[in-house]
Amino acid sequence: MFSLKQSLNIAITALLFIVAYSTASATTVSQAAVLFLRISPSTVANGMGQTYSPLSFSDSFQNYFFPGSSIEHGVSLTNGFKVDWLPSWGFDDLYYDMEAYQVGLPMNCPGVNSLLFSFSFYSILFDMGAQPWTDENGNTMGTIESWDRARALRFGISWREQWQRNWLNQTTLNAGWGLDFVYSNLATGVQVGSQVAHAGQATCWDWGLSATSRILQSSDGNVSLDLGMQVAENFISNQDIYYVDVAHADPLPRTASWSLACAVEWRLDTLPLGRVHIAWGRDIILLDENGDYKPFLSSITNGGDVSHIGREFTVADIITWRTGIFDEDWRNSGITTRGWGVQTLGIRSYLDYLPELQQNRYLNLFLTRFNLFYNYSSWDGKHHAFSGTVYQEIGISFGQ
Repeated sequence: MFSLKQSLNIAITALLFIVAYSTASATTVSQAAVLFLRISPSTVANGMGQTYSPLSFSDSFQNYFFPGSSIEHGVSLTNGFKVDWLPSWGFDDLYYDMEAYQVGLPMNCPGVNSLLFSFSFYSILFDMGAQPWTDENGNTMGTIESWDRARALRFGISWREQWQRNWLNQTTLNAGWGLDFVYSNLATGVQVGSQVAHAGQATCWDWGLSATSRILQSSDGNVSLDLGMQVAENFISNQDIYYVDVAHADPLPRTASWSLACAVEWRLDTLPLGRVHIAWGRDIILLDENGDYKPFLSSITNGGDVSHIGREFTVADIITWRTGIFDEDWRNSGITTRGWGVQTLGIRSYLDYLPELQQNRYLNLFLTRFNLFYNYSSWDGKHHAFSGTVYQEIGISFGQ
């Protein structure tokens, strides 16, 4: 049977997912399994109130929830630092870990000017630590290692068109599809009644659509206004997760998500000066109180307050500050977030003004071919178990 510590650990984790990650009722969410899939792996989005924006082009984890929405030419490798989960509760063996690998390739099609194909791979681990396994008399039977893992594939295609005019001079349309391979190891080998618990496994799929447009650009090209929108459905599957008896299987947390964003950018000829970016988003679990799936279109008319809202301020395409808030009732009890990031990408635009860097052959080569980036974000929920949660990631991209 389960030890008291393990049962409490899993129950607390599930309860906090219900409170923090759903705009649905607690009864609805409690029907779903493997809720770790809904944890946001993006340090960038988490600094913006967990807001995934169609205008966050350089976010390595953007495609996790919105397949195909972020497509850049080149290769990107991102490693997330281990996240101490529920730090205010003092769990020293409970953590979340993530990695991202992406590639964007141009496609040469007759009559099409700009067509890109993208592939992304994500590795997600939610480790709930080791707990002693005891029998009914309190005798130690061994140790249980509890963890959930997902390996996600994302494919996307992007079409871009440009026109020589000030209004609506650029539009990009993206479409994506994904696969998720889920493995949940909560208490494998533990005797539950007359049966032995095993790992839960499932395969699910995702889809996403997005569009961005430069709706206004000054005649000198120094000021521009972009708008974007995206929609996605995640973790779609006919399979249920179960650990002992298939009669007690639970569905996956099938989710509908969408967001809107706008950004204003200032440049001086070829030099990036500043960018203000605002985004709004929502996500809803598509399960009713009986654990049955609801149609995607029902999420559009589902009531409730804004789930996520975020802001981003970038200077010289080098350093960025982020703020945001997320929760069901963000006006009163939302979890506030903040973050910042730094990258070398913006430096290449200023190389003509930095002759000492141009004279260094290897440094000049690195700055013109590679982009090294680091992002940080933290959550601050008043009297909330997520308070103090910190995300960090470091990565490199090249070929852009």
